[in-house]
Amino acid sequence: MMTSHEFLDSMKVPVLEASGKKLLKFIKADQLVTLVRLDTIHNFWGVYLFTPAKEPDYAEPVMIEERYKSYFK
Repeated sequence: MMTSHEFLDSMKVPVLEASGKKLLKFIKADQLVTLVRLDTIHNFWGVYLFTPAKEPDYAEPVMIEERYKSYFK
């Protein structure tokens, strides 16, 4: 079984590490911004999928393949 990082790597998706960060800033193609404050999330150990055409989507690592297929279809 692959880890979420290994799966995303195999799909050629860039992975940015957020360890030690307090904030994620997603900027969509229409310039709308979504901010995620990581210091307010309890038990955060998942992945945010993002493409500028859509809102960011949080995915649990155990469901990464299904969420990837749904998000990037």
